[in-house]
Amino acid sequence: MTIQFFKQALAVSAALLMSAAHAQSESQDATGAQTRSSAQEAATEFPDPGRAWQKGGAAVDPQSVRQVAPGMDKDHVYALIREPHFSEGVFHVRVWNYIFQIEPESGGQPLACQYQVRFGDDMKVSSTHWRDASCARLVDPQEAAAGVVVGGGEGVALTIEP
Repeated sequence: MTIQFFKQALAVSAALLMSAAHAQSESQDATGAQTRSSAQEAATEFPDPGRAWQKGGAAVDPQSVRQVAPGMDKDHVYALIREPHFSEGVFHVRVWNYIFQIEPESGGQPLACQYQVRFGDDMKVSSTHWRDASCARLVDPQEAAAGVVVGGGEGVALTIEP
């Protein structure tokens, strides 16, 4: 009877673990889906900047950000713009968030800009997003002009699509 009880408890535990893993993968799919419909883009949310471990953001070469493109793997993104600035992790996550300090070409104070890289099921970049359109214009005015502005999170997300 004791062995049977442990077998049943083990089976229930395994089922609960599988259910939790499935629920986690579903939430990751929702944040890193490859398809970019208007409804999904409207759900673009950025984390609270106060939660970043990289307080105040990091200086970035705009050329490096411009090079981040759909189809790139995480190693390539990391080589260009380093690790994400929030505690989302590096492996098996679908969204990396950053805060960059970007200096306007005309001079003046750097602007704190939130940037998001989304990865698809294949763990390659599926899309990138700016919280504010003004940041996208600082990095690449031509791409920003071609982008689609959609509502998102607490601000406006400018989505640069291939």
